[in-house]
Amino acid sequence: MAKKLIKYAILLMCIPLILGLGIYLYDDRQYAFIILAIIILSSIPFFLTFEKNNKNAHKLVIIAVMVAVSVTGRFIFAITPGFKPITAIVVITAIYFGYEVGFLTGSLAAVISNFYFGQGP
Repeated sequence: MAKKLIKYAILLMCIPLILGLGIYLYDDRQYAFIILAIIILSSIPFFLTFEKNNKNAHKLVIIAVMVAVSVTGRFIFAITPGFKPITAIVVITAIYFGYEVGFLTGSLAAVISNFYFGQGP
């Protein structure tokens, strides 16, 4: 019950608070910091779901490998317009592990690869 409250508090209170503080303090100029903080906060509820049983170490390693493969694929195929293998890898991960892990894989792959390609507003 406490984990559900933490999840809802993060999603309903902390993210709008970070967004409002970021706009107020940085005057809409540091959008990369605001986006990174929102992505980290939105990933916390998904990380909390992995605490249910002890067999999650293997699952987390597979998820980390899928994120690394999708980021590497985006780097390799950056020169070809319109072809990014992230979508296929995220869909395969979501089919195998579920929609939460698919979202986590896609969001982490996007954030990590955007360190190289740049984060848009």
